[in-house]
Amino acid sequence: MTDVGPIEAVGFQAFFSFNSAELDFVAGSYVPAPFGLPVIPIIVAVGEDIDMASGVDVINGQPGTTANSHLATLVFDVVADFCLPDIVFRAHDPPARITDDQGMPILPLELVVIGITADCNGNEIEDACDIDDGASRDCNFNTVPDECETLSCPADFTSPGDGPPDGIVGINDFLFLLAHWGPDGCADFSSVIPNVPDGIVGINDFLDLLAAWGPCP
Repeated sequence: MTDVGPIEAVGFQAFFSFNSAELDFVAGSYVPAPFGLPVIPIIVAVGEDIDMASGVDVINGQPGTTANSHLATLVFDVVADFCLPDIVFRAHDPPARITDDQGMPILPLELVVIGITADCNGNEIEDACDIDDGASRDCNFNTVPDECETLSCPADFTSPGDGPPDGIVGINDFLFLLAHWGPDGCADFSSVIPNVPDGIVGINDFLDLLAAWGPCP
């Protein structure tokens, strides 16, 4: 939990659902602070559902808190390839939330996926998954979503064999541009303003490609 604010949190509850065709639940554990008294003491999966709840240990003098904190950990084995994290908060009454000493909600909970190695656009999804799912383009085939890049040689799209840019604007780049002519997006690097995309691969991109012909600077 983060940015709780001035009201002290004294507990949380969370209700998850996961896809058992892709994930196999291994274990779950609470952290002893800030909430050291589990209301649901053993974290188990019932079918594809996992319920959790814990609060402050009043008997042992544990106080409420406004501090940022990790609350619990769930561990899964991946049994099938997938990109999007296939564990979510499921609909429940009451919902997943952090509560104050009157049982009133303070904040919803946030699910943090551990293990992402590249996430340049900050959406908590692996960059490679964004590209595979079509959420991001990778027109230059370098495995980095195009929205994260400022290219020094934007007309250098590719290399022989549809490989990554090779530092030369030439026939492979020209053929790539023709293949993506129109409102495609890939190969759109220019407009009436050089090197400012306009959403259409057209004559402005063609003319600026010709102007950049040869080795990249």
